[in-house]
Amino acid sequence: MSEVFYTPTHLWLRPVGEIAVAGFSAYGEKLLRNGDVALPEKGARVAAGDPVGASAFDFPVSGIIVDVNTTVLSGKHPFATKKEADRWFFKTRMTRVKDLSALLSRRQYERILSCLPKSAVPF
Repeated sequence: MSEVFYTPTHLWLRPVGEIAVAGFSAYGEKLLRNGDVALPEKGARVAAGDPVGASAFDFPVSGIIVDVNTTVLSGKHPFATKKEADRWFFKTRMTRVKDLSALLSRRQYERILSCLPKSAVPF
């Protein structure tokens, strides 16, 4: 299994070759339940750090959106599955692989979560 990276805005990212699969961490999912997020359109060009729709989440890498999870768009919530890898929201063909160097490791991300109030962390 390839390495998983995280953003301070609670997205996870799993690079598979030139494709980066992205989803929301458990904490990010909790935030989503408190508001909607507009997912990107297939074919959209995105830049690392740009907001995902009108949300507080940022795109983790620059590239072109090659797929969007239609389960999310149909209103069937993917959070029912326990496997994080099955709860992806969009896939990006990376145009700047070096964007990965600005992301957090799981350990670094867990340190950020440890600073949040216990009631805010859903696990």
